[in-house]
Amino acid sequence: MSAEFSERNSIVIDSEHPYRQRVLLISAVLGYVALFQWMYENYLYPTWDYFGFHYNQPLTSYIILAWILSVTPSLWMPMRLTRPSQLAYWVLYITVFIPSTLAFRNEHSGKGSV
Repeated sequence: MSAEFSERNSIVIDSEHPYRQRVLLISAVLGYVALFQWMYENYLYPTWDYFGFHYNQPLTSYIILAWILSVTPSLWMPMRLTRPSQLAYWVLYITVFIPSTLAFRNEHSGKGSV
């Protein structure tokens, strides 16, 4: 019994393979999370600190937990939009859920509570 390699059973070539699409989705979400974290630390905080966008480096365990919580929903999110509610789900995930898990607040930073 030997397995034959062809274009039909290749994950790399077949873009309709569901696992490949899921891996691409998770990779895209990981990229978005990384970009959002970088943008918050390097642009939003230094430029708009006076507006209340403070950044105090949280513990590494909190950052890892936030990344896991941000990426986990991408494991079951719909790949194709078949209903308008799925579009709303995606918009809320990208614009509310991920930013709210990554915008750390340290109320005990010595600057007072907000």
